[in-house]
Amino acid sequence: MSYAIDVEALTVAYENRIVLEEVSWRVKSASLAAVIGPNGGGKSTLLKSLVGLLPMVSGRIRILGQEPKQARRQVAYLPQAEEVDWGFPISCLEVVLQGCLIHKQWWRQPTKHDRQRALECLQMVDMSAYAHQPIGNLSGGQKQRVFIARALAQQAELIIMDEPGTGLDADAQHRLLDLFCHLQKLGHTIVITTHDLNCLAEHFDTVLGLNHKVVLFGPPAQVLDGATLTQLFAKHFPKIGPKGEVSLHDR
Repeated sequence: MSYAIDVEALTVAYENRIVLEEVSWRVKSASLAAVIGPNGGGKSTLLKSLVGLLPMVSGRIRILGQEPKQARRQVAYLPQAEEVDWGFPISCLEVVLQGCLIHKQWWRQPTKHDRQRALECLQMVDMSAYAHQPIGNLSGGQKQRVFIARALAQQAELIIMDEPGTGLDADAQHRLLDLFCHLQKLGHTIVITTHDLNCLAEHFDTVLGLNHKVVLFGPPAQVLDGATLTQLFAKHFPKIGPKGEVSLHDR
């Protein structure tokens, strides 16, 4: 069996504090995987560790069967929206072209073929009409689509996104989820962190519940229940609606 992510006994410290402790986690290739948990529980730390942005204290990480640094060109990572400088004067086409240039020497300029490829990737995510618009002028959902187009131009096998649904309205979230499912059919592995529990059972193959340690892991329909969610979110408890939807409430 092929795994896009294989993490074993991962421990990570940040500012002299253990954030992740003995985390083991596997994500099958060409699957949709979500990571959930309370704020400060280590979700972003886990993603950053996967792409080599944070050192580990102990444990082992394999990405696409390789060390994270070796797999870097095959992985696309989009941090939380507040970590991106949306005011930087760059067009959507230029953002996507960055994906093409990952496989070239740093001094190489984009070719006509690269520009055509970038336009095709924008078209794949229904954003070709915005090719020459500044990225900062777009809505949250549109920005996410442009960065997914960059991942496609990069030919990334693994796409990792930290809270891609934050700030999106219901329609934009549904369109983003539909795009994830389409990318999965094309053979990409998608990993996201999310606070939206309602989308998990319908769309995702596995969910990891993380609160410094692994609290739950498995198919959403099997592991998302009131007891495990209460354990995961600690000061919150889940409320199950009449149609099975899940929301979190403070105790």
